[in-house]
Amino acid sequence: NEGDYADPVESIIARLEATKEHNSVVNKLASICNKKKLIKKYSLNIDFYTEYKDRGKLFEIKTFNKSNFKKQIRYAIIQLKEYYFRYANFNKEILNETDLFILLSENPEEFIQREQIEFLKNQNITLCWFQNNKIETFDENQLNIKWLL
Repeated sequence: NEGDYADPVESIIARLEATKEHNSVVNKLASICNKKKLIKKYSLNIDFYTEYKDRGKLFEIKTFNKSNFKKQIRYAIIQLKEYYFRYANFNKEILNETDLFILLSENPEEFIQREQIEFLKNQNITLCWFQNNKIETFDENQLNIKWLL
């Protein structure tokens, strides 16, 4: 949140750190998919997209802190929904049968509320995160990430 910083230089440094962390998560996910011989399809807007057994896998990757967690999740939801519409329904560039994922840079259990978890479930979005270089999720979502393990 740029408004959290009185000093514009601190704001720039924070943004650079978030970008570095974001890119690290993308690279970890790419490494997992490369090991499984899954092809990453590139797009200007989409953080990460691959296909597994004739299903698309669309990821929005977010870094967060305590003050911006809720906003980051909201952004991720709308981005996933917009990208799915644009690239699957409208432009037909990705598979219509595509699963949606929010991949976080770290475990969100300290910040997330049960209502948010249920909302994501209702929207068919799987929330997952990296922990010890392995993708984790809530118990009820384990089947949704089995293809990554």
